[in-house]
This record gives sequence, structure tokens and C-alpha cells, in this order.
Amino acid sequence: MRRYRPALCIALLACALSASFGQEPESQAQRREATLRYGIETQVIELIGALRAERDQDFDPLILELLSNSNSPKLRIAILDYFAALPSDKAESQALRFIEERDNYQEALVLSAFSYLAKLKSRSALKAAYAILRDEERRYIQAAVKLIGASADPASADELLAAYEAAEAGAALKQEIIVALGEIKAGSALELLSRIVEDEAADKVDRMYAATALGRIGDKASVAVLERASATNDPNVRASAVEALGGFDTANARAALVNALRDAHVLPRAAAARGIAKLGVEDAVPALEFKVAYDPERSVREASIDALAAIGTKRAWDFLVGYAEDAKSPSQYRVKAFSVLIAKGGAAQRDAMLKLFLANAGEKERPFYLTLARAFLLIDEESAAPFVEKLYADKDFSVRLSAIAWAERTRYKAHINELRRIAEGDGTEAVKKRALSAIERLERN
Repeated sequence: MRRYRPALCIALLACALSASFGQEPESQAQRREATLRYGIETQVIELIGALRAERDQDFDPLILELLSNSNSPKLRIAILDYFAALPSDKAESQALRFIEERDNYQEALVLSAFSYLAKLKSRSALKAAYAILRDEERRYIQAAVKLIGASADPASADELLAAYEAAEAGAALKQEIIVALGEIKAGSALELLSRIVEDEAADKVDRMYAATALGRIGDKASVAVLERASATNDPNVRASAVEALGGFDTANARAALVNALRDAHVLPRAAAARGIAKLGVEDAVPALEFKVAYDPERSVREASIDALAAIGTKRAWDFLVGYAEDAKSPSQYRVKAFSVLIAKGGAAQRDAMLKLFLANAGEKERPFYLTLARAFLLIDEESAAPFVEKLYADKDFSVRLSAIAWAERTRYKAHINELRRIAEGDGTEAVKKRALSAIERLERN
């Protein structure tokens, strides 16, 4: 029998142990792929939720295989929700199949397919949706109307108007049809919608939806109807009419919006500020400054801040910068102005806000500093990058983790050197691991 020398045996054993135990640790990507291939339903759904939150599309081919091959309605719904949230049309053909062959699938899955296609504004299922309206399929008729509205196909107007007049159409269905008529900009529905808006005895929700629909259709003949509705008794109807006026760039519409800033009810005032923002009504700047400083309602003050930024004149920017810098201003509105100036302002406004942020870095001001940090970490734009960069060296590891999460979420590769520095030398192991994960993802994309 052939005999091996002890030294050779030891060497062979060492190689075997190295092969068994010396492998590189499993990466996050490998673990996720394995979960999608072999995990139980709850694990897969949880992972899909995480990928959705991270907007990570690297595993889309595997997820589409699951959608096609799985027998679980719950998992399939989670997958459709994932593609809708991106949004991505990769699952469009599968969703269409669920609708066309709806008798073979659970109702919840078919409704999810309708919602997904509506999110895509897809017209692929319109033929099936029309059939559902004509046959008055109760289970799916409202979902079909929503899909028709989302498709924005004006050729659908006749189908919707016929369904509205049908004897079986209930209040909820009629409201969905009113919304859809606006979404498809059905000019043939102007008479019906105007009649609903001006009918003081009609249901207030119908009137609100009809006012919104008139705004979406955008026929200037509707301005007079909406002006009158902006002075009606119900504040909800007034608010919808005021909001709709924001879609008409006419002198009468602009004047009605500025006037609505003085409405006794919060809803029309907030709607007026949003409409002014949409039209960029420069004459409204003094009134908006007053609203930011003194209106009793938070929604009005914040909408007025947004409106000033949308108008964007020198006076508007100077007011917002001064308001954010003024320590006497309420902190929640200072933070709102700070965020808007970063997201919407120019270089001069961002420079002023960076100085404000750094001026509050001391221990005494740290609570406000962290509040400002939380605000800009929600801004997924390059304008926030110089602010986020200041957080990588923060003394609080949770702040550093949040900064890394921002870079990973926004896929901001310009910060990759900072992330490498953290991965190599941060004092907290969890931060180093998160930085490595972020680097892996940034380099993969």
C-alpha cells in the first residue's frame, strides 16, 4: 500500500479546511438572491418590501419569475405593489392576463392588477374595462372606471357617460365616473359637471369631484362656474373650486385665488396658496408673507411657504431666507422654509442654509441641528448632498448611518470616497458594515 508522508497529509488537510471554512462571507446580494429563490413566502414578501423601500431593481428578473410561477395570490399582490411603487411596466403583461382571465384568479389579485395598470396609466386593459362597465360586473366595475380614468384616453368619454346614466349606477360608482371624466379631460361632460357643481342640493362629494374634474378638463368656460362655487356655503366645495381655479391662468382666476386667501375656513385658504403656487401669482407675495407669519393654521403657513418658493422672485426668496434664519420664528416653519430653500432655491439660498445649519452645530443648539438634518435627509436631490456630507463625521453613529442611507438610496456616487473612509476607519462596526453595503450597491450600479 502506498504511504503518504505526515507533512503532505497535514498540507492536504489544511487545504481542505481552507476550502470549507475560508470562503468569503456571503454578500447581501447573494443572500437576497437566495431568499428570492428558496425562501418561504413571508421571507420573500418581507424582502420585496425592503427592495421596494430601497428602490432596488437589481432582482427584477427573479421577481418576475415569481410573479409568473407562484400560486400565492398574497405574494403576487406584493410583487404587483412592488412594480407599481417604482413604477415599472415590467409586469404589465402578467397583470393584463390576471384581468382578462379574471374568473380564474382571486378577486384581490385581479383588483391589484387593476391598481397596478392604473398606476402605469396603461391602456392595455381598456377593452376588458369597457366590457366590465357594459356587463355591470359589480366586483370590478369601480376598479375598471379608475383604470379608464388613469388611462387618460378621451375616447373613453362615451363609455363613462353611458355608465353614469345607467339605472344601476350607485352613488359611489357615479363619483368614480365623475373623477374619471376629469382625468380623461372629457369635454363632452362639461354640461353635466357644471350642473353638478352649481346644484346646492347635490351631494357635496359629487360637487367637489365635479369641480376638480372641471379644473382638469381646463375649458376656460368653467372659470365662471368655479368662481361662483368658490363662494358657496360648503367650505369643502369652496376648497375644491378654489383648487380647480389654479388650473386656469386668467385674470379672473388669479383674482379669485388671492381673494380666497382670506376665506374663513382653512381648506379654501390652503387651496388658494397651492393654486397661487401653480400659477406663480407674483401679486400674491405680500399676502403670502402675511400667511406665513400669522395664519393660525399650519397647512396654510406651509402651503404659503411653498407658494413663495414657486413664485421665486427676489423678494420671495429674501423673505424665506430671513424667516429661516430668524430664531424668533416658530421652529417647525423655520424647518419648512429651510427644506424648501434647499430643494427649490438656487446656490445663494443653499449657501445661506448651509451656514445656518453649521451655525447650529454646537451642543446647545444640537436639537435644532438634528431637526434640520432630518429635514434635508428627506430630500432625494443633489442639492442636499453638501449638507449630508457634513453628517459623515457626526459624533452620533445613528446620524452617520442616516447619511449613508441617503447616499445609498439616492445612489449618489460622488460620496463614495467618504463611504470608503467610513468603511475603513469608523469606530462603530455597524456603521462600517452599512458603508460597505452602500459601496457595493453604488459600484454595482
